[in-house]
Amino acid sequence: MSSVGANKKFIKKIIYLFIFLMLFYIFSLTISMAINTSSITDNALKSIDKLMNEGYGWSTFRFYTLASSADNPTDILMLQNSMQLNGQNCLYNAMNVNNYARYWHGYLILLKPLLMFTDIQGIRIINMVIFYTLIMYLLINLKETCQSYMLPLSLLIGLIMCYIYIIPISMQYMSVFIIMLICSLLVLKNKGNIKRLYLILFTVGSIVNFFDFLTVPILSMGVPIIIYIYINYNEKTFSILMKEVILLSVYWCLGYGLTWISKWIVGSLILNRNIIVEGVKQSLFRINGSTEYVIDYKRMLHDNILNFFGKKEYFYCYIGIVCSSFLYLCFKLKKEIISLLPLLFVASYPFIWLLILGNHSQIHYYMTYRNILVFFLAMNIFVVEAFKINIIKIKNKERVIK
Repeated sequence: MSSVGANKKFIKKIIYLFIFLMLFYIFSLTISMAINTSSITDNALKSIDKLMNEGYGWSTFRFYTLASSADNPTDILMLQNSMQLNGQNCLYNAMNVNNYARYWHGYLILLKPLLMFTDIQGIRIINMVIFYTLIMYLLINLKETCQSYMLPLSLLIGLIMCYIYIIPISMQYMSVFIIMLICSLLVLKNKGNIKRLYLILFTVGSIVNFFDFLTVPILSMGVPIIIYIYINYNEKTFSILMKEVILLSVYWCLGYGLTWISKWIVGSLILNRNIIVEGVKQSLFRINGSTEYVIDYKRMLHDNILNFFGKKEYFYCYIGIVCSSFLYLCFKLKKEIISLLPLLFVASYPFIWLLILGNHSQIHYYMTYRNILVFFLAMNIFVVEAFKINIIKIKNKERVIK
């Protein structure tokens, strides 16, 4: 009974947390709409001009590949949304946002106040300071917590492969990475409190949906969970750790999905039009494509993988090393390797996401490839930690022989 009571209490916490988040989202967006448009128009228009001069398309910034591109069209859309003028009240505007009502557009609660003081150039500088400070702080904390360079080094290499320098340049990309970094730090701080981490992952899933334009939300779930596995696989049994990983993932998905559906429901009620139908139609399009946008899953996966690894030869080499190492370690370790299996489970997340949202992943592969960071990080840790276990096993056998 005590366990049932504890579960009911936890479910109540989730419900109250969700209600609080919804009220905060609606209130904060409504307040942002109260900001006088005339106070931000000058900086917004300057920003749009600068982005147009860079190139309205996907500016590649030095590396001349779509993988290094800044999404200027979406950044321009965000700036245009900040200046909406339709004569309606603030609550209506908050839910409508230039008739783009299926998203929350949470970025506006930060973008509009910033545009009162600076343009895109200043925003990029602020983004850089916050982004690189968080990265350094996380890497230092990972080294101190894990007493190893493996995880922070692997994460840094993965971020570099995502063309790390372009993230603070493009407002479109910034939110998910910042949330991912903060969530990772919270996992380190609360590693011994799994119930609190369930609440954190639920909140993170919700916040990502509030801020993000469907870029690479899976990073905000995958990377923190990989960190959790890494710092706990030696201390917990496979069954317990696997259960926790599944629940952490479920709570993130609940936060993400419920927040999105809630926007459609709240928007429909306030705007007096069926946002639910609009949202469902667009979701089906992103999943199934259309006669005009036929999904070629093989091509989609090829384009995303190629963007992350740079060349297919690099990918084949990486997969060859990982697969041969996996087979060797499975043969050598057998039971000892079981504790690391949750990493393989999480490594599949980016490909599940890319396949489910096949149309979106095919059209927007210039940014969705960054989901593969989760696979890269999980596999690196799996192989290296398994080799460590094997070395320890060999040394223990040598001691016994002596």
